Amino acid sequence: MNKTLCFVIFSMLTAVGFNIPNSLAEDIEVYRGQSVGIRQNSLFVMDTSGSMGWYEEAEAPNYDPDIVYPDHGFNAGYYYYSNKYEGNGKSDLDVDDLQEQYFPPEALVCFSAGQALAETGFYNGRFKRWDNSKKDWLPNKSNKSIPLGSNEVSALIECKADEGRHPENSYVDTRGRDSNDQYIVTNKSWRLPKDYSKQWKTNIEHLYSGNYINFQIELDNLGKGLIKSRMQIAREAAIAVVKSTSGIRLGLMRFDSEMNGGFVDIAVDDVENISADFEKK
Repeated sequence: MNKTLCFVIFSMLTAVGFNIPNSLAEDIEVYRGQSVGIRQNSLFVMDTSGSMGWYEEAEAPNYDPDIVYPDHGFNAGYYYYSNKYEGNGKSDLDVDDLQEQYFPPEALVCFSAGQALAETGFYNGRFKRWDNSKKDWLPNKSNKSIPLGSNEVSALIECKADEGRHPENSYVDTRGRDSNDQYIVTNKSWRLPKDYSKQWKTNIEHLYSGNYINFQIELDNLGKGLIKSRMQIAREAAIAVVKSTSGIRLGLMRFDSEMNGGFVDIAVDDVENISADFEKK
């Protein structure tokens, strides 16, 4: 996910509104904004000129969710979360730390994350975990530590991308000690607590399936030096960005050396709505 993605972003994609170097997550965060219910507009501009047919050495095989990869200490049937590990093989992986930050798939209530985790193995956004004993969403401004893992299905994992949408008119209750409720239900977002958006600045950033982490650890044993066209590499990386990103609006344009200007292939819409269209392009 690192060198291949860098090659795509810097050499073949002009992403207006994106700045995505070695990791998909950290810099996309800038473009989600803080306003309640308002999503930032972003655009992929794809080069479709003849040079995109040239072949390059791809870094490694793609993750295949239908393969159960060798067990490297992560339960293939569980999900894990982290603010440190960015999915780049073993380079920034603290196994002991990540193994303590787990949850069963049934605890995930972020509407768009489930399918992405099942298909791509990772998902980036802003997440909080419900602590049943403290009756609060963690992490938050007063408790910034990433919570430890739990087998409890009721220890929910929720995302900011769902606010006001799923459940309908529901927002994570960020009032901490002043409330034991999980959600604030309102159709008027201006009635939310004054520090609602600020509370979301403290969050969990990355979700992974255990099978995907095992795949990342196994990469060194899978063989490298695969040959793919530049377009294939670009397309696979773009689809991975779309399927693993939440909370923005995104569109697709294309250009080549014979045209003046470009064509709009996918009009800007919520990223969750256009994910399937990106796979067909």
